[in-house]
Amino acid sequence: MQTWPGQRCGPEWITGTPDFTVKIATGFYRNPAAGLPTNHGLVCVVSARTGQIRAILDDQGLLTAWRTAAAGALATHAMARPAAATLAVFGAGEQAGVSPRYGAKGQ
Repeated sequence: MQTWPGQRCGPEWITGTPDFTVKIATGFYRNPAAGLPTNHGLVCVVSARTGQIRAILDDQGLLTAWRTAAAGALATHAMARPAAATLAVFGAGEQAGVSPRYGAKGQ
């Protein structure tokens, strides 16, 4: 199978849950010049018992950005000193806007 550069596809399942997901995530870094998001994602929710598709979610880049920001906020909260009052985010693009909002909620 040939892999397209910058693209990802992966199943996720938590043992014992009735469903699993398959996420396709893409990153097209020239999209902002055309007014489009860099990242797009598609998530399929599938019954772990029957294999039937239960939902298809087109995230238009939102779930991908939110998940990345939430993971960063969780790690920051776990590693920060209890008295920390300042959050600095270095970067650009979608994460520069989303990460500080999630980081602030983790206080």
